[in-house]
Amino acid sequence: MLTAFKTEIAPTKEQKEKIIRSIGIARFLYNHYIAYNKKLYKMYQRGLLDCKQKHFVSANDFDKYVNHKLKIKLP
Repeated sequence: MLTAFKTEIAPTKEQKEKIIRSIGIARFLYNHYIAYNKKLYKMYQRGLLDCKQKHFVSANDFDKYVNHKLKIKLP
């Protein structure tokens, strides 16, 4: 049998803003990750990428992309 626990939180105004901001950032990064992979796959389908080049970016590689390139582009 599985058990579940409900927990109620009562964040302050500043904490609510930070939670909303964090969720927004996570949504932005997820959508950017999906769009980036779609772009790579379409390039692969059209023959713009070699067989040796990746047509899919893993989460770790995307994390490196975010920290080195996207972070500079969008501070």
